[in-house]
Amino acid sequence: MTWMNEPKGGAGMGPNMMQDMMHKGMGMCKEVMDNSMYATPEIRALFEDWSLDVEKQIIGHLADEDNVDVNELADKVGVSLNSLFFFLTRLANKGKIRVQDVKMELIDPE
Repeated sequence: MTWMNEPKGGAGMGPNMMQDMMHKGMGMCKEVMDNSMYATPEIRALFEDWSLDVEKQIIGHLADEDNVDVNELADKVGVSLNSLFFFLTRLANKGKIRVQDVKMELIDPE
């Protein structure tokens, strides 16, 4: 399985850049956890149920496709690209998915 986010002529992404992206996802996880201390048990349970549903949708799409465009996948599961990275990181940390190849394109160097 390959994840692609490459509109035109993108360059390969090295392992350090991939780790940076995964670290950003982990930062989002930490932020969610920090905010969760203000949530009631009911809200936490609802969030966890929703999260598991989104993860199942993601896994279903990944199982059906060899190459996955992250923008399309985000649209299919109804979340933003940043939220999708949160879920992909969460799934990778659970050992449910593995990142094999990511291609990126620099759109604005500034």
